[in-house]
Amino acid sequence: MKNFNSRLEIPPLIDSQLIENQSERSINELPEEFVGIFSDRFQCFNRIQSFLFDVILKTHQSLVICAPTASGKTVLLEMAMIHEIMKHESKNAISNKFHVLYLAPLKAIVNCFSLTGDTEFEDYKASRSTNFAKVNILLATPEKFDYMIRNNSESRELLRLFQLVMIDEVHMLGDKLRGDKLEATITRIKAIRDKVNDAFTSENYSDYAKSDCLSKRSNHLRFIAISATAPNVEDIAAWLDIKNGYGIRLSPELRPVKLKKFVFGVEPIKSAASSEYRFDIQLSYKLERYIREYSSAKPTLVFCSTRKSVEFTAKILASSHLSFFANHSQRSKYFYELSRLAESQLDMNNGSTEFNFKNAELKLTLATGVGFYHSGLDHGDRRLLEKLFAQSLVPVLVSTSSLAMGVNLPAHLVVIKNTVQYNAGYTTEYDISQILQMIGRAGRQHLDEDSVAIILTKEEKKSTYESLLNSEKAVESNLFRTLAEQLMVEIVLKTINSIKMAMDWICSTFLFIRIVKNPRLYGSDIQEGDYGQAMPIVKKWCQTTMNKLKSLGLIIFKGQENFDSTPLARIMTKNCVSVATTQKLMQLVQTKCSLQKLLEELCGCKELNQDVIIRVNEKRFLNDLNKKIRFRFKERFKTNIAKINCLIQVLWLIIDFSRPIDY
Repeated sequence: MKNFNSRLEIPPLIDSQLIENQSERSINELPEEFVGIFSDRFQCFNRIQSFLFDVILKTHQSLVICAPTASGKTVLLEMAMIHEIMKHESKNAISNKFHVLYLAPLKAIVNCFSLTGDTEFEDYKASRSTNFAKVNILLATPEKFDYMIRNNSESRELLRLFQLVMIDEVHMLGDKLRGDKLEATITRIKAIRDKVNDAFTSENYSDYAKSDCLSKRSNHLRFIAISATAPNVEDIAAWLDIKNGYGIRLSPELRPVKLKKFVFGVEPIKSAASSEYRFDIQLSYKLERYIREYSSAKPTLVFCSTRKSVEFTAKILASSHLSFFANHSQRSKYFYELSRLAESQLDMNNGSTEFNFKNAELKLTLATGVGFYHSGLDHGDRRLLEKLFAQSLVPVLVSTSSLAMGVNLPAHLVVIKNTVQYNAGYTTEYDISQILQMIGRAGRQHLDEDSVAIILTKEEKKSTYESLLNSEKAVESNLFRTLAEQLMVEIVLKTINSIKMAMDWICSTFLFIRIVKNPRLYGSDIQEGDYGQAMPIVKKWCQTTMNKLKSLGLIIFKGQENFDSTPLARIMTKNCVSVATTQKLMQLVQTKCSLQKLLEELCGCKELNQDVIIRVNEKRFLNDLNKKIRFRFKERFKTNIAKINCLIQVLWLIIDFSRPIDY
């Protein structure tokens, strides 16, 4: 067993002067068996990685690191895993005792971490086996991991084995749609892991924070969280590990490639003034000018909000009278590399599969130097596009905004075409963290000295986005939106069985940290920084929530403050059904409504419709299906709820689908 220091003191904000004085540390400072992990990529850690070398590899401190995009944060996670492996003396011990969890908000990031070269731990792959004790590295999204915990008792035992939890894009805590899932999942990990710790109670929260109870634990759980857009790292660190957590924020000046940011306001033409759809089309015709002026004939990423917008924009750009290839040589090299990749794939598949683009429209646009990328493309098309763009052989790549988080493909120029996104049929503005994430893709390390990011929006919004780019918005909690559901899950999992334990659980959340720091946002008038004043609010939340759960038949009280879950609550938890949906369905059952009414209300529940959209090219097919289902629609399909209703009814029938529907 190696000896490690318990703690190193480092400044919370690392400025450019500190890093400039830091010498680069060689990968040979690692034990010999780990050098090969990095040797094919570099021989020395960059200055940021070198600065954090000792705190990651020689201490057990939990860290929340906010660093600019392309500063090498993923390598920091690899270093943290090496630290855990170094604690074990033999390969057998590593196999049996080395357990690490990696959480990321998108499946694409998880795939990127495990498959595309962001990490080189090929010997430690996630297992699909139900024997979780044999899993060394588990890669998951918060939603999938939460589902696993709810449905598999063996997976809950795995939580006691983890020594390291790594959280990518931790600023997603502030996402209004998914932030509560990430916060609840991490809090759930801590609750199950620390169930034996009786020292943490709501009455002595401040004393607990100063106590040594955490440092006395023999198997302390370490958290390493990274982000490019989370300014209040100290709050997140206090939530993850109240005794041993440390927040580190690196100055934006430390960005490896300097970034110039521009916001251009466009006045909508008359026909587009009241329609976001038409304004989006208007911007598509203006893109070419910005690309040719600011790209310097280097790779460009254009972000759009929908697949349809992505393909339409690519076609408009491709219809330009001039190719986007810088010269004939670049175009020739593109086709040469495409044929070379095709030959290597033929060899791998024994000549049985032609490795070329399957999407006909994509082939046409690429001939002019414009590609498009979204999750609806064939997997092989996406992988080939990634390789060609990474080699600077595709001059312009138009993509959905999810690429900003899902795949590490930097460009010299990034253009955000419109600041509006479509969510469940409605238009909303991008969150500032999404904007910063997309902008962060600008800059190719070792290839560019500078980079450019452009935001195209309506003229009336220009000043808003200019000020947002120059401000720092703290990450806030979204757990309060689903607090009743999350507490019910804890009751089912037996981590909560009383009001007091429910209060303790809330006190271990990021929500509690932020309500004390920013009480007005959460509807409280307590004094900022006063944990004592927050406790009556927490108790009221718990009492109100438990009374609501009791009225719905989800818990039963045993005495005045103790309670247990009912069979209905256990069914809800297993199937990830919210309290609001349960309440709606129970009301429908009590009114003895018709099957048609029940189906209509069921399709309106967020569990079914929040990720489903209805596309224009589906409507004709859905209208044809409407003639065959039992409860037909009198009007044409306009909403995602109608689409879900139709598809559920189709499942009741035996219908031969002549073509697939794209969900």
